Amino acid sequence: MKTPIETRRLVVQLGVHTLQVRALKDLQQGVLEADATPDAIVSSAQWSLFGQLWPSGKALAQCMSDRVLARPRILEFGCGLGLPSLLLQARGMDVTASDIHPEAQAFLKFNTDLNGLAEIPFITAAFTEMPPGCGRFDLLIGADVLYERGSADAVADLIHAHALPLAEVVLADPGRRLTARFMRLMGLLGFSAVESRGAFEPSAGPSRDRMLSFKRPH
Repeated sequence: MKTPIETRRLVVQLGVHTLQVRALKDLQQGVLEADATPDAIVSSAQWSLFGQLWPSGKALAQCMSDRVLARPRILEFGCGLGLPSLLLQARGMDVTASDIHPEAQAFLKFNTDLNGLAEIPFITAAFTEMPPGCGRFDLLIGADVLYERGSADAVADLIHAHALPLAEVVLADPGRRLTARFMRLMGLLGFSAVESRGAFEPSAGPSRDRMLSFKRPH
């Protein structure tokens, strides 16, 4: 039996779009320790992380709000609350969201309804377990997805499997230690990186925040 969870409603301004987002009230929301099992998909210690509006997610959504897009097929992986996907859906883009968390799809559906948007296609899967039938994408985006051991390799594998030859990859990265390895792996896949530095909001001082964009030479 799950512990009842408490939520809050946030209002986020992204360019010309104002979005409402239901998020978890705080990091204390989650499952009872008795519910946690060794083979749980998400550990009790990490359960509530998906339901927070992190600075990197807001920064990625802000990046997508003023980006010129020719309606490519887009994948947001490790989406959590999926604010970038909500923004892209509000812009009329062809976006699919994905996350391993068992509650992420329900929260995204609630938030699309809350904003009067059409339902966003969703895939519940780990980075390395995306179904082959989901195909390949023109633009793949993620916010703070390199925080866990093995995640650099897993994200690189996802991109190798699901990026079109001329696809672009955009990551909002708060300076994780695995980023250097990920950039080396992307180089092996033929991608070149462009880095744009600047603190994500809110920022409490000096920051390693950066927006990373990867493309293959034509």
